[in-house]
Amino acid sequence: LGANGEPVEMTDTDYTVVAVDMLENIEPLVLIDNNGAPAAGKAHVRFVHASPDAPAVDIAVAGGPVLFSNVPFKGTGDYLPVDAGTYDLEARLAGTDTVALSVPGVALEEGTVYTIFAMGLAGGEPALTAVPSVDATHEAMPETMPTTGGVTTNPWLLVAIAAGLALVAGSFALRTRKAEMN
Repeated sequence: LGANGEPVEMTDTDYTVVAVDMLENIEPLVLIDNNGAPAAGKAHVRFVHASPDAPAVDIAVAGGPVLFSNVPFKGTGDYLPVDAGTYDLEARLAGTDTVALSVPGVALEEGTVYTIFAMGLAGGEPALTAVPSVDATHEAMPETMPTTGGVTTNPWLLVAIAAGLALVAGSFALRTRKAEMN
């Protein structure tokens, strides 16, 4: 619904709606998805901070570069193209090297679009965790087309088919002439 309560037409746009915050303050977080196909050998990934008591975080490759920086509660990192593979990620307190959550073994497959949600509580139950979600998958075209066995190169078969078509055409022409003569 729009701001005035009227229905809004949603065409050709994918959305994700996430319930966030504590139960007494629960609200929807509406995300616009970009489910376009990643380039060959790539996956797309974004991050959503859905932990109400966790401070802003940086999402980084474990011991490596930051992928999404200073993401606050209800904040979202834009989709990022990455090489398909398995990564050890970590949520660090924004601007520091202090790891708030380790996320080992995140498998990102080629042609797939992901959202990783930080959920739960930093200081309570349920415990803070990362939940990866597949937004879309795109299968890559094969490098070579499979052999189906449906093609023949026998020239005599082609001659026989051509002769059969000629006979059908001749018969049709003969019938047409007989109809014109009557």
